[in-house]
Amino acid sequence: MTRKLNLVLAQLNPRVGDLRNNADRAIEVLKQHTDADVIVFPECFLTGYPIEDHVLRPAFLAATERELARITEAVVAVGGPAVIMGAPEEGPALPYNAAYFIGPDGSKKVARKRDRPNEGVFDEVRNFACGDFRPPIKFRGVRIGIGICEEMWHPAVAQNLAGELADVLIFINGSPYTRGKHREQRMAHAKARVRETGLPLVYLNTVGGQDELVFDGASFVLDDKGLVRAQLPAFKESIETISVPFGDEFPHQEPYPDDEVADYLACVLGLRDYVNKSGFKSVIIGMSGGIDSALAGTMAVDALGPDRVKAVTLPSKVTSGENIGDAKLVCELLGIELVEMPIAGPVEAVGKMLGIHGREQPTVTEENIQARVRMIALMALSNEHGHMLVTTGNKSEGAVGYATLYGDMAGGFNPLKDLYKMEVWSLAKLRNERRPDGVLGPLDPIPEAIINKPPSAELAAGQTDEAKLGPYRILDELLRGLVDEDLDAASALVRAKAVLGETDDRFLTLDHARFVGRLVRQSEYKRRQAAPGLKIGPRAFGRDRRAPIVNAFEM
Repeated sequence: MTRKLNLVLAQLNPRVGDLRNNADRAIEVLKQHTDADVIVFPECFLTGYPIEDHVLRPAFLAATERELARITEAVVAVGGPAVIMGAPEEGPALPYNAAYFIGPDGSKKVARKRDRPNEGVFDEVRNFACGDFRPPIKFRGVRIGIGICEEMWHPAVAQNLAGELADVLIFINGSPYTRGKHREQRMAHAKARVRETGLPLVYLNTVGGQDELVFDGASFVLDDKGLVRAQLPAFKESIETISVPFGDEFPHQEPYPDDEVADYLACVLGLRDYVNKSGFKSVIIGMSGGIDSALAGTMAVDALGPDRVKAVTLPSKVTSGENIGDAKLVCELLGIELVEMPIAGPVEAVGKMLGIHGREQPTVTEENIQARVRMIALMALSNEHGHMLVTTGNKSEGAVGYATLYGDMAGGFNPLKDLYKMEVWSLAKLRNERRPDGVLGPLDPIPEAIINKPPSAELAAGQTDEAKLGPYRILDELLRGLVDEDLDAASALVRAKAVLGETDDRFLTLDHARFVGRLVRQSEYKRRQAAPGLKIGPRAFGRDRRAPIVNAFEM
Protein backbone atom coordinates (compact mmCIF):
# COMPACT_ATOMS: atom_id res chain seq x y z
CA MET A 1 0.00 0.00 0.00
CA THR A 2 1.66 3.23 -1.15
CA ARG A 3 -1.20 5.70 -0.90
CA LYS A 4 -2.51 6.92 2.46
CA LEU A 5 -6.12 6.06 3.19
CA ASN A 6 -7.96 8.51 5.46
CA LEU A 7 -10.48 6.58 7.55
CA VAL A 8 -13.16 8.07 9.78
CA LEU A 9 -14.10 5.66 12.58
CA ALA A 10 -17.63 6.38 13.81
CA GLN A 11 -17.92 4.70 17.23
CA LEU A 12 -21.58 5.57 17.77
CA ASN A 13 -24.61 4.52 19.84
CA PRO A 14 -27.55 3.42 17.65
CA ARG A 15 -31.01 2.53 18.86
CA VAL A 16 -32.43 -0.82 17.82
CA GLY A 17 -35.27 -0.42 15.34
CA ASP A 18 -34.84 3.35 14.99
CA LEU A 19 -33.78 3.06 11.37
CA ARG A 20 -34.65 6.61 10.33
CA ASN A 21 -32.69 8.29 13.10
CA ASN A 22 -29.76 5.88 12.79
CA ALA A 23 -29.57 6.68 9.07
CA ASP A 24 -29.84 10.41 9.78
CA ARG A 25 -26.90 10.12 12.16
CA ALA A 26 -24.82 8.35 9.51
CA ILE A 27 -25.66 11.00 6.92
CA GLU A 28 -24.75 13.75 9.39
CA VAL A 29 -21.31 12.17 9.94
CA LEU A 30 -20.88 11.81 6.18
CA LYS A 31 -21.57 15.51 5.59
CA GLN A 32 -19.14 16.48 8.34
CA HIS A 33 -16.24 14.48 6.87
CA THR A 34 -16.34 15.14 3.14
CA ASP A 35 -12.54 15.04 2.91
CA ALA A 36 -12.28 11.44 4.18
CA ASP A 37 -11.69 8.45 1.92
CA VAL A 38 -13.82 5.96 3.85
CA ILE A 39 -16.23 6.45 6.76
CA VAL A 40 -16.72 3.27 8.80
CA PHE A 41 -19.79 2.46 10.92
CA PRO A 42 -20.21 -0.52 13.31
CA GLU A 43 -21.89 -3.87 12.75
CA CYS A 44 -25.65 -3.50 12.09
CA PHE A 45 -25.40 0.20 12.85
CA LEU A 46 -28.36 1.01 10.62
CA THR A 47 -30.71 -1.28 12.55
CA GLY A 48 -29.00 -1.44 15.93
CA TYR A 49 -27.76 -4.72 17.38
CA PRO A 50 -28.75 -7.32 18.43
CA ILE A 51 -31.92 -7.24 16.33
CA GLU A 52 -33.11 -10.69 17.39
CA ASP A 53 -36.20 -11.94 15.53
CA HIS A 54 -36.97 -8.48 14.15
CA VAL A 55 -34.55 -9.33 11.37
CA LEU A 56 -36.88 -12.13 10.23
CA ARG A 57 -39.75 -9.70 9.60
CA PRO A 58 -40.17 -8.82 5.90
CA ALA A 59 -41.36 -5.30 6.77
CA PHE A 60 -38.24 -4.69 8.85
CA LEU A 61 -35.95 -5.77 6.02
CA ALA A 62 -37.88 -3.62 3.58
CA ALA A 63 -37.53 -0.60 5.86
CA THR A 64 -33.79 -1.33 6.16
CA GLU A 65 -33.51 -1.34 2.36
CA ARG A 66 -35.26 2.03 2.13
CA GLU A 67 -32.92 3.66 4.64
CA LEU A 68 -29.89 2.08 2.98
CA ALA A 69 -31.03 3.62 -0.31
CA ARG A 70 -31.33 7.00 1.39
CA ILE A 71 -27.77 6.70 2.74
CA THR A 72 -26.58 5.72 -0.75
CA GLU A 73 -28.21 8.84 -2.20
CA ALA A 74 -26.40 10.95 0.39
CA VAL A 75 -23.04 9.30 -0.42
CA VAL A 76 -23.56 10.12 -4.12
CA ALA A 77 -24.67 13.68 -3.35
CA VAL A 78 -21.60 14.36 -1.19
CA GLY A 79 -19.38 12.80 -3.86
CA GLY A 80 -16.35 12.28 -1.64
CA PRO A 81 -16.03 9.44 0.87
CA ALA A 82 -17.14 5.86 0.55
CA VAL A 83 -19.08 4.39 3.45
CA ILE A 84 -18.86 0.99 5.15
CA MET A 85 -22.27 0.43 6.73
CA GLY A 86 -23.34 -2.53 8.87
CA ALA A 87 -26.90 -3.71 8.11
CA PRO A 88 -28.79 -6.94 7.43
CA GLU A 89 -29.28 -8.00 3.82
CA GLU A 90 -32.23 -10.09 2.67
CA GLY A 91 -31.25 -13.64 1.71
CA PRO A 92 -32.99 -16.56 -0.01
CA ALA A 93 -33.99 -18.06 3.36
CA LEU A 94 -32.49 -16.23 6.31
CA PRO A 95 -31.03 -12.71 5.95
CA TYR A 96 -27.28 -12.05 6.08
CA ASN A 97 -25.43 -9.99 8.67
CA ALA A 98 -23.69 -7.74 6.16
CA ALA A 99 -21.26 -4.89 5.67
CA TYR A 100 -22.07 -2.68 2.68
CA PHE A 101 -19.27 -0.80 0.92
CA ILE A 102 -21.05 2.14 -0.72
CA GLY A 103 -18.91 3.97 -3.27
CA PRO A 104 -19.18 7.67 -4.15
CA ASP A 105 -20.80 6.61 -7.44
CA GLY A 106 -23.54 4.72 -5.57
CA SER A 107 -22.15 1.27 -6.30
CA LYS A 108 -22.43 -1.34 -3.56
CA LYS A 109 -20.27 -4.29 -2.67
CA VAL A 110 -21.35 -6.57 0.18
CA ALA A 111 -19.40 -8.62 2.74
CA ARG A 112 -21.63 -11.26 4.31
CA LYS A 113 -20.68 -12.52 7.76
CA ARG A 114 -19.36 -16.06 7.69
CA ASP A 115 -18.55 -16.80 11.34
CA ARG A 116 -21.79 -16.44 13.31
CA PRO A 117 -21.51 -16.63 17.11
CA ASN A 118 -24.04 -18.99 18.61
CA GLU A 119 -23.16 -19.23 22.30
CA GLY A 120 -23.64 -17.15 25.41
CA VAL A 121 -25.76 -14.12 24.54
CA PHE A 122 -25.59 -14.73 20.77
CA ASP A 123 -28.15 -16.51 18.56
CA GLU A 124 -26.85 -15.61 15.11
CA VAL A 125 -27.35 -19.08 13.62
CA ARG A 126 -31.04 -18.66 14.40
CA ASN A 127 -31.28 -15.24 12.76
CA PHE A 128 -28.66 -15.05 9.99
CA ALA A 129 -27.56 -17.15 7.04
CA CYS A 130 -23.90 -18.09 6.66
CA GLY A 131 -21.93 -15.84 4.33
CA ASP A 132 -18.76 -16.74 2.47
CA PHE A 133 -15.25 -15.54 1.84
CA ARG A 134 -15.01 -12.32 -0.13
CA PRO A 135 -12.19 -10.54 -1.97
CA PRO A 136 -10.78 -7.20 -0.84
CA ILE A 137 -12.39 -4.09 -2.30
CA LYS A 138 -10.02 -1.91 -4.30
CA PHE A 139 -10.69 1.77 -3.64
CA ARG A 140 -8.42 4.67 -4.50
CA GLY A 141 -5.44 2.40 -4.95
CA VAL A 142 -5.91 0.50 -1.65
CA ARG A 143 -7.25 -3.06 -1.31
CA ILE A 144 -9.56 -3.02 1.72
CA GLY A 145 -10.39 -6.31 3.41
CA ILE A 146 -13.69 -6.15 5.33
CA GLY A 147 -14.67 -8.52 8.15
CA ILE A 148 -17.51 -8.55 10.67
CA CYS A 149 -17.03 -9.05 14.42
CA GLU A 150 -16.73 -12.80 15.11
CA GLU A 151 -14.62 -13.18 11.99
CA MET A 152 -11.78 -11.41 13.80
CA TRP A 153 -11.86 -14.10 16.50
CA HIS A 154 -10.95 -16.80 13.98
CA PRO A 155 -8.14 -16.86 11.40
CA ALA A 156 -9.95 -17.97 8.24
CA VAL A 157 -11.44 -14.70 6.94
CA ALA A 158 -8.36 -12.58 7.68
CA GLN A 159 -6.06 -15.14 6.08
CA ASN A 160 -8.28 -15.39 3.02
CA LEU A 161 -8.28 -11.59 2.61
CA ALA A 162 -4.50 -11.52 3.00
CA GLY A 163 -4.21 -14.26 0.38
CA GLU A 164 -6.27 -12.07 -1.94
CA LEU A 165 -3.64 -9.31 -1.41
CA ALA A 166 -5.54 -7.01 0.96
CA ASP A 167 -3.58 -3.99 2.18
CA VAL A 168 -5.56 -3.40 5.37
CA LEU A 169 -8.14 -5.31 7.44
CA ILE A 170 -11.23 -3.48 8.72
CA PHE A 171 -13.50 -5.33 11.15
CA ILE A 172 -16.83 -3.77 12.12
CA ASN A 173 -18.19 -5.01 15.43
CA GLY A 174 -21.11 -5.24 17.81
CA SER A 175 -19.09 -6.75 20.64
CA PRO A 176 -20.73 -6.49 24.09
CA TYR A 177 -18.88 -5.85 27.33
CA THR A 178 -17.77 -8.64 29.63
CA ARG A 179 -15.30 -8.06 32.45
CA GLY A 180 -11.73 -8.56 31.20
CA LYS A 181 -12.76 -9.25 27.60
CA HIS A 182 -11.04 -6.27 25.97
CA ARG A 183 -7.51 -6.94 27.22
CA GLU A 184 -7.63 -10.71 27.56
CA GLN A 185 -9.53 -11.69 24.42
CA ARG A 186 -10.29 -8.94 21.93
CA MET A 187 -6.83 -7.45 21.75
CA ALA A 188 -5.21 -10.90 21.77
CA HIS A 189 -7.28 -12.08 18.79
CA ALA A 190 -6.62 -8.85 16.88
CA LYS A 191 -2.86 -9.15 17.40
CA ALA A 192 -2.99 -12.80 16.34
CA ARG A 193 -4.65 -11.79 13.04
CA VAL A 194 -1.93 -9.17 12.50
CA ARG A 195 0.83 -11.72 13.18
CA GLU A 196 -0.74 -14.22 10.79
CA THR A 197 -1.32 -11.78 7.93
CA GLY A 198 1.30 -9.04 8.39
CA LEU A 199 -1.48 -6.47 7.79
CA PRO A 200 -2.64 -3.46 9.80
CA LEU A 201 -6.02 -3.99 11.44
CA VAL A 202 -8.85 -1.58 12.24
CA TYR A 203 -11.32 -2.68 14.93
CA LEU A 204 -14.47 -0.52 15.15
CA ASN A 205 -17.00 -1.35 17.87
CA THR A 206 -20.41 0.03 18.67
CA VAL A 207 -21.11 1.68 22.03
CA GLY A 208 -24.19 1.87 24.25
CA GLY A 209 -26.75 -0.22 26.08
CA GLN A 210 -29.29 -2.56 24.48
CA ASP A 211 -31.55 -4.47 26.87
CA GLU A 212 -29.26 -6.82 28.86
CA LEU A 213 -26.11 -5.96 26.93
CA VAL A 214 -23.83 -2.97 26.99
CA PHE A 215 -21.32 -2.29 24.22
CA ASP A 216 -18.12 -0.66 25.39
CA GLY A 217 -16.75 0.85 22.18
CA ALA A 218 -12.98 0.99 22.83
CA SER A 219 -12.21 0.74 19.11
CA PHE A 220 -8.55 0.53 18.14
CA VAL A 221 -6.11 0.38 15.27
CA LEU A 222 -3.04 -1.90 15.08
CA ASP A 223 -0.16 -1.44 12.68
CA ASP A 224 1.42 -4.34 10.80
CA LYS A 225 3.68 -5.05 13.81
CA GLY A 226 0.74 -5.25 16.23
CA LEU A 227 1.41 -1.89 17.92
CA VAL A 228 -1.67 0.02 19.07
CA ARG A 229 -1.63 3.13 16.88
CA ALA A 230 -4.98 4.44 18.09
CA GLN A 231 -7.25 3.58 21.03
CA LEU A 232 -10.67 5.21 21.17
CA PRO A 233 -12.42 5.75 24.53
CA ALA A 234 -14.50 3.11 26.25
CA PHE A 235 -18.20 3.60 27.11
CA LYS A 236 -18.72 6.79 25.12
CA GLU A 237 -19.16 7.89 21.53
CA SER A 238 -16.15 8.98 19.54
CA ILE A 239 -15.50 9.91 15.91
CA GLU A 240 -11.84 9.86 14.95
CA THR A 241 -9.84 10.16 11.73
CA ILE A 242 -7.00 7.69 11.18
CA SER A 243 -4.60 7.51 8.24
CA VAL A 244 -3.06 4.23 7.08
CA PRO A 245 -0.28 3.38 6.49
CA PHE A 246 1.08 5.04 9.60
CA GLY A 247 3.87 7.49 10.17
CA ASP A 248 5.42 8.03 13.59
CA GLU A 249 2.21 9.35 15.16
CA PHE A 250 0.21 7.56 17.90
CA PRO A 251 -3.04 9.57 17.98
CA HIS A 252 -6.14 9.13 20.13
CA GLN A 253 -4.64 7.04 22.91
CA GLU A 254 -7.29 6.62 25.61
CA PRO A 255 -6.34 3.69 27.88
CA TYR A 256 -9.01 1.15 28.70
CA PRO A 257 -10.22 1.46 32.32
CA ASP A 258 -9.36 -1.16 34.93
CA ASP A 259 -11.90 -3.90 35.56
CA GLU A 260 -13.75 -2.33 38.49
CA VAL A 261 -14.10 1.07 36.83
CA ALA A 262 -15.17 -0.65 33.60
CA ASP A 263 -17.83 -2.65 35.49
CA TYR A 264 -19.16 0.53 37.05
CA LEU A 265 -19.22 2.50 33.80
CA ALA A 266 -20.94 -0.42 32.05
CA CYS A 267 -23.70 -0.43 34.67
CA VAL A 268 -24.17 3.33 34.38
CA LEU A 269 -24.23 3.37 30.57
CA GLY A 270 -26.54 0.36 30.37
CA LEU A 271 -29.01 1.93 32.82
CA ARG A 272 -28.87 5.33 31.10
CA ASP A 273 -29.56 3.88 27.67
CA TYR A 274 -32.29 1.55 28.88
CA VAL A 275 -34.13 4.50 30.44
CA ASN A 276 -33.53 6.98 27.63
CA LYS A 277 -34.06 4.64 24.70
CA SER A 278 -37.28 3.36 26.31
CA GLY A 279 -38.57 6.92 26.57
CA PHE A 280 -38.72 7.31 30.38
CA LYS A 281 -38.17 10.82 31.74
CA SER A 282 -37.32 9.72 35.27
CA VAL A 283 -36.79 6.74 37.57
CA ILE A 284 -37.91 5.82 41.06
CA ILE A 285 -36.07 3.62 43.54
CA GLY A 286 -36.91 2.12 46.91
CA MET A 287 -34.18 3.27 49.30
CA SER A 288 -33.82 0.90 52.26
CA GLY A 289 -30.65 2.20 53.90
CA GLY A 290 -28.75 -0.88 52.71
CA ILE A 291 -25.80 -1.21 50.38
CA ASP A 292 -27.68 -2.48 47.30
CA SER A 293 -30.17 0.36 47.05
CA ALA A 294 -27.45 2.90 47.90
CA LEU A 295 -25.26 1.68 45.03
CA ALA A 296 -28.18 1.38 42.59
CA GLY A 297 -29.31 4.88 43.54
CA THR A 298 -25.79 6.19 42.97
CA MET A 299 -25.69 4.54 39.55
CA ALA A 300 -29.06 6.08 38.70
CA VAL A 301 -27.84 9.57 39.62
CA ASP A 302 -24.58 9.00 37.75
CA ALA A 303 -26.56 7.90 34.69
CA LEU A 304 -29.36 10.44 34.66
CA GLY A 305 -28.56 13.26 37.08
CA PRO A 306 -30.27 13.94 40.42
CA ASP A 307 -33.27 15.74 38.91
CA ARG A 308 -34.41 12.56 37.16
CA VAL A 309 -34.17 10.24 40.19
CA LYS A 310 -36.85 9.96 42.88
CA ALA A 311 -36.47 7.85 46.03
CA VAL A 312 -38.93 6.40 48.51
CA THR A 313 -38.24 4.75 51.85
CA LEU A 314 -40.98 2.38 53.04
CA PRO A 315 -40.33 1.42 56.69
CA SER A 316 -42.26 -1.38 58.35
CA LYS A 317 -42.61 -2.03 62.07
CA VAL A 318 -39.32 -3.99 62.03
CA THR A 319 -37.31 -1.34 60.15
CA SER A 320 -34.63 0.18 62.34
CA GLY A 321 -34.22 3.89 62.87
CA GLU A 322 -30.62 3.43 61.72
CA ASN A 323 -31.73 2.25 58.29
CA ILE A 324 -34.25 5.07 57.91
CA GLY A 325 -31.53 7.54 58.81
CA ASP A 326 -29.04 5.98 56.38
CA ALA A 327 -31.59 6.09 53.56
CA LYS A 328 -32.12 9.79 54.22
CA LEU A 329 -28.39 10.46 54.37
CA VAL A 330 -27.51 8.75 51.09
CA CYS A 331 -30.31 10.65 49.32
CA GLU A 332 -29.05 13.90 50.81
CA LEU A 333 -25.52 13.16 49.58
CA LEU A 334 -26.83 12.29 46.11
CA GLY A 335 -29.03 15.38 46.00
CA ILE A 336 -32.25 13.48 45.29
CA GLU A 337 -35.74 13.82 46.71
CA LEU A 338 -36.77 11.22 49.30
CA VAL A 339 -40.34 10.50 50.34
CA GLU A 340 -41.11 8.41 53.45
CA MET A 341 -44.14 6.10 53.25
CA PRO A 342 -44.62 3.81 56.29
CA ILE A 343 -46.18 0.46 55.40
CA ALA A 344 -47.13 -0.93 58.81
CA GLY A 345 -50.81 -0.10 58.30
CA PRO A 346 -51.19 -1.73 54.87
CA VAL A 347 -49.21 -4.80 56.02
CA GLU A 348 -51.51 -5.19 59.00
CA ALA A 349 -54.57 -4.80 56.77
CA VAL A 350 -53.40 -7.56 54.42
CA GLY A 351 -52.66 -9.81 57.41
CA LYS A 352 -56.15 -9.27 58.75
CA MET A 353 -57.67 -9.93 55.33
CA LEU A 354 -55.83 -13.27 55.24
CA GLY A 355 -56.59 -14.12 58.85
CA ILE A 356 -52.92 -14.31 59.85
CA HIS A 357 -52.36 -10.99 61.61
CA GLY A 358 -50.97 -11.22 65.13
CA ARG A 359 -49.61 -14.76 64.99
CA GLU A 360 -47.06 -15.47 67.73
CA GLN A 361 -44.58 -16.94 65.23
CA PRO A 362 -44.72 -14.99 61.95
CA THR A 363 -43.58 -16.96 58.91
CA VAL A 364 -42.16 -16.17 55.51
CA THR A 365 -45.73 -15.28 54.51
CA GLU A 366 -45.72 -12.22 56.75
CA GLU A 367 -42.20 -11.33 55.64
CA ASN A 368 -43.09 -11.41 51.97
CA ILE A 369 -46.27 -9.40 52.47
CA GLN A 370 -44.01 -6.50 53.51
CA ALA A 371 -41.93 -6.75 50.33
CA ARG A 372 -45.04 -6.97 48.17
CA VAL A 373 -46.75 -4.03 49.86
CA ARG A 374 -43.62 -2.00 49.17
CA MET A 375 -43.82 -2.98 45.52
CA ILE A 376 -47.49 -2.02 45.31
CA ALA A 377 -46.55 1.47 46.48
CA LEU A 378 -43.52 1.81 44.20
CA MET A 379 -45.37 0.54 41.12
CA ALA A 380 -48.33 2.81 41.91
CA LEU A 381 -45.96 5.79 41.97
CA SER A 382 -44.47 4.55 38.71
CA ASN A 383 -47.93 4.43 37.14
CA GLU A 384 -48.97 7.80 38.56
CA HIS A 385 -45.89 9.77 37.56
CA GLY A 386 -44.39 7.78 34.69
CA HIS A 387 -41.18 6.86 36.53
CA MET A 388 -39.38 3.65 35.66
CA LEU A 389 -38.74 1.55 38.76
CA VAL A 390 -35.08 0.66 39.31
CA THR A 391 -34.68 -2.78 40.91
CA THR A 392 -31.82 -3.32 43.37
CA GLY A 393 -31.20 -7.05 43.88
CA ASN A 394 -27.69 -8.43 43.43
CA LYS A 395 -26.59 -11.65 41.70
CA SER A 396 -25.94 -13.53 44.95
CA GLU A 397 -29.56 -13.00 46.05
CA GLY A 398 -30.89 -13.82 42.59
CA ALA A 399 -28.83 -17.01 42.43
CA VAL A 400 -30.22 -18.50 45.63
CA GLY A 401 -33.71 -16.98 45.45
CA TYR A 402 -33.15 -14.74 48.49
CA ALA A 403 -35.65 -12.24 47.15
CA THR A 404 -39.43 -11.91 47.00
CA LEU A 405 -41.20 -12.68 43.75
CA TYR A 406 -43.56 -9.77 42.95
CA GLY A 407 -41.82 -7.91 45.75
CA ASP A 408 -38.27 -6.57 45.62
CA MET A 409 -37.63 -8.52 42.39
CA ALA A 410 -40.16 -6.45 40.44
CA GLY A 411 -39.35 -3.37 38.43
CA GLY A 412 -38.19 -2.07 35.07
CA PHE A 413 -34.44 -2.62 35.13
CA ASN A 414 -31.76 -3.85 37.53
CA PRO A 415 -28.23 -2.43 37.15
CA LEU A 416 -26.89 -4.79 39.88
CA LYS A 417 -28.30 -8.00 38.42
CA ASP A 418 -24.93 -9.50 37.42
CA LEU A 419 -22.92 -8.23 40.40
CA TYR A 420 -22.23 -10.60 43.27
CA LYS A 421 -22.59 -9.13 46.74
CA MET A 422 -18.85 -8.82 47.28
CA GLU A 423 -18.67 -6.91 43.98
CA VAL A 424 -21.41 -4.58 45.19
CA TRP A 425 -19.31 -3.71 48.22
CA SER A 426 -16.19 -3.25 46.08
CA LEU A 427 -17.94 -0.92 43.65
CA ALA A 428 -19.46 1.11 46.48
CA LYS A 429 -15.99 1.65 47.96
CA LEU A 430 -14.58 2.44 44.52
CA ARG A 431 -17.30 5.00 43.83
CA ASN A 432 -16.62 6.73 47.15
CA GLU A 433 -12.94 7.02 46.23
CA ARG A 434 -13.31 7.91 42.56
CA ARG A 435 -15.65 9.81 40.29
CA PRO A 436 -15.18 8.18 36.87
CA ASP A 437 -15.28 10.32 33.76
CA GLY A 438 -18.80 11.01 32.53
CA VAL A 439 -20.77 10.29 35.71
CA LEU A 440 -23.20 12.93 36.96
CA GLY A 441 -23.21 12.31 40.72
CA PRO A 442 -20.92 13.62 43.47
CA LEU A 443 -17.78 12.08 44.92
CA ASP A 444 -18.14 9.94 48.08
CA PRO A 445 -21.94 9.45 47.92
CA ILE A 446 -22.35 6.30 50.04
CA PRO A 447 -22.05 6.64 53.84
CA GLU A 448 -19.49 4.36 55.49
CA ALA A 449 -22.19 3.18 57.88
CA ILE A 450 -24.07 1.63 54.96
CA ILE A 451 -20.95 -0.11 53.64
CA ASN A 452 -20.02 -1.50 57.06
CA LYS A 453 -23.39 -2.71 58.40
CA PRO A 454 -24.37 -6.42 58.19
CA PRO A 455 -26.65 -6.94 55.17
CA SER A 456 -30.28 -7.74 55.93
CA ALA A 457 -33.57 -8.02 54.05
CA GLU A 458 -35.04 -6.65 57.34
CA LEU A 459 -38.35 -8.48 56.95
CA ALA A 460 -38.11 -9.83 60.51
CA ALA A 461 -36.54 -8.53 63.71
CA GLY A 462 -32.82 -9.31 63.98
CA GLN A 463 -32.68 -10.86 60.53
CA THR A 464 -29.35 -10.98 58.66
CA ASP A 465 -28.54 -12.50 55.27
CA GLU A 466 -25.42 -14.34 56.40
CA ALA A 467 -27.10 -16.20 59.27
CA LYS A 468 -28.83 -18.39 56.67
CA LEU A 469 -26.59 -18.13 53.62
CA GLY A 470 -23.18 -17.98 55.27
CA PRO A 471 -20.61 -15.22 54.75
CA TYR A 472 -20.89 -13.64 51.33
CA ARG A 473 -17.18 -14.16 50.68
CA ILE A 474 -17.88 -17.93 50.79
CA LEU A 475 -21.30 -17.86 49.14
CA ASP A 476 -20.03 -15.83 46.18
CA GLU A 477 -17.11 -18.15 45.53
CA LEU A 478 -19.40 -21.19 45.67
CA LEU A 479 -21.74 -19.46 43.23
CA ARG A 480 -18.90 -18.60 40.85
CA GLY A 481 -18.21 -22.30 40.61
CA LEU A 482 -21.83 -23.44 40.42
CA VAL A 483 -23.14 -20.70 38.12
CA ASP A 484 -20.27 -19.14 36.18
CA GLU A 485 -18.26 -22.34 35.66
CA ASP A 486 -21.02 -25.01 35.71
CA LEU A 487 -19.24 -27.06 38.37
CA ASP A 488 -20.96 -29.60 40.58
CA ALA A 489 -21.17 -28.92 44.31
CA ALA A 490 -18.06 -30.91 45.22
CA SER A 491 -15.93 -29.21 42.57
CA ALA A 492 -17.33 -25.78 43.46
CA LEU A 493 -16.32 -26.41 47.08
CA VAL A 494 -12.77 -27.36 46.10
CA ARG A 495 -12.56 -24.22 43.95
CA ALA A 496 -13.88 -21.97 46.74
CA LYS A 497 -11.39 -23.35 49.27
CA ALA A 498 -8.52 -22.77 46.84
CA VAL A 499 -9.57 -19.20 46.03
CA LEU A 500 -10.23 -18.23 49.65
CA GLY A 501 -7.29 -20.10 51.15
CA GLU A 502 -9.67 -21.40 53.85
CA THR A 503 -10.74 -24.91 54.77
CA ASP A 504 -12.29 -24.95 58.24
CA ASP A 505 -15.24 -22.54 58.08
CA ARG A 506 -18.53 -24.28 58.92
CA PHE A 507 -19.94 -23.04 55.60
CA LEU A 508 -17.09 -24.58 53.61
CA THR A 509 -18.61 -28.06 53.68
CA LEU A 510 -20.03 -30.34 51.03
CA ASP A 511 -23.44 -30.25 52.69
CA HIS A 512 -23.52 -26.45 52.47
CA ALA A 513 -22.29 -26.44 48.87
CA ARG A 514 -25.06 -28.86 47.97
CA PHE A 515 -27.57 -26.70 49.86
CA VAL A 516 -26.50 -23.66 47.82
CA GLY A 517 -26.72 -25.72 44.62
CA ARG A 518 -30.29 -26.75 45.46
CA LEU A 519 -31.24 -23.12 46.06
CA VAL A 520 -29.82 -22.15 42.66
CA ARG A 521 -31.71 -24.95 40.93
CA GLN A 522 -35.00 -24.31 42.73
CA SER A 523 -34.92 -20.53 42.12
CA GLU A 524 -34.94 -20.62 38.33
CA TYR A 525 -38.68 -19.95 38.25
CA LYS A 526 -38.09 -16.72 40.16
CA ARG A 527 -35.27 -15.56 37.93
CA ARG A 528 -37.41 -16.05 34.81
CA GLN A 529 -39.79 -13.42 36.23
CA ALA A 530 -37.18 -10.93 37.40
CA ALA A 531 -36.49 -7.51 35.94
CA PRO A 532 -33.93 -7.42 33.12
CA GLY A 533 -30.40 -6.35 33.97
CA LEU A 534 -26.95 -6.03 32.46
CA LYS A 535 -24.43 -8.75 31.67
CA ILE A 536 -21.17 -7.77 33.39
CA GLY A 537 -19.37 -11.00 34.33
CA PRO A 538 -18.67 -14.25 32.49
CA ARG A 539 -22.10 -15.86 32.94
CA ALA A 540 -25.17 -13.70 33.51
CA PHE A 541 -28.64 -14.93 34.38
CA GLY A 542 -31.07 -14.31 31.54
CA ARG A 543 -30.06 -14.66 27.90
CA ASP A 544 -26.54 -15.81 28.82
CA ARG A 545 -27.18 -18.71 31.24
CA ARG A 546 -30.19 -20.77 30.21
CA ALA A 547 -31.51 -23.49 32.48
CA PRO A 548 -34.81 -25.39 32.65
CA ILE A 549 -37.32 -24.26 35.26
CA VAL A 550 -38.60 -27.75 36.08
CA ASN A 551 -35.40 -29.67 36.73
CA ALA A 552 -34.57 -32.60 39.00
CA PHE A 553 -30.83 -32.75 38.30
CA GLU A 554 -28.80 -31.83 41.38
CA MET A 555 -25.95 -29.38 40.93
